[in-house]
Amino acid sequence: MAAAAEKFSKICYAFAAVAAQSFKAASQETHRYSIREGALYGIYAGWLTLITCIIYTIGFIFGSLLTTRKPDSINLTDILIIVAIFADNVQFYSLVSPCLQSISESKVAAAAVFKLIDEGSIEKINETEVWIEDTKSLSNIHCDIEFQNISFTFPSRKDIPVLCNLSFIARAGQTTALVGLSGSGKSTCLSLILRYYEPSSGRILIDGRPITEYNVKQLRQNFGVVNQEPILFGTSIYENIRLGKVDATRAEIEEAATQANAHHFIMRLSNVCIPCRFLRM
Repeated sequence: MAAAAEKFSKICYAFAAVAAQSFKAASQETHRYSIREGALYGIYAGWLTLITCIIYTIGFIFGSLLTTRKPDSINLTDILIIVAIFADNVQFYSLVSPCLQSISESKVAAAAVFKLIDEGSIEKINETEVWIEDTKSLSNIHCDIEFQNISFTFPSRKDIPVLCNLSFIARAGQTTALVGLSGSGKSTCLSLILRYYEPSSGRILIDGRPITEYNVKQLRQNFGVVNQEPILFGTSIYENIRLGKVDATRAEIEEAATQANAHHFIMRLSNVCIPCRFLRM
């Protein structure tokens, strides 16, 4: 069960609770909002049409009275021009309706986005401005990594533990292997080191300091991850390699491919663009 929890939670916490009942409830709510929106727009359009008709009626009645009492001062053309100007001004307000609708939809969408952005990781972790470049740089550390009684459950499956009181030390300069069955938590350990998740209990130390004291961006920049199944973007191999350094020269890119023992087979390819069927190698 722990193996299944790890694999499926990779899809994403946001999609873990998707079910037919949830979809039905969301659809019904959307349907109610659509009916309400349509009713409001109908009322709005009806009022505009009514006001336009009232303007035409008042204009023609008042114009008829003027032409009857003072036929030399105003004619039918003047009346039509004045009434049309007032009616057109009212119709301009109908152009505002799509803008108001777009603003309303954008506010709803933005509220959900900002709620996700502003959501804190875990209240018990006291980390202030961890994304700011500064503080204790990681460039001079030895990078001894220590897990102290780490326990972890995925947010979507809190009833199934993945790691239970795991403790180990990975010394700098040494090769440390985590061996276990598929889904036993090996990749989860790496995700915890990179701060993609926070442990349920215990703590992770780097050179004796809690990992929460390090700048998150600098922490991740000092780790290189080679997955079992690399995923490439649908562009050229050149551009895929250049993602690691956007200002890299062609010589640097070829050197990187050589160091990765990939230059030889890359040069044998007839087409260096990555088609869709080769996005995963």
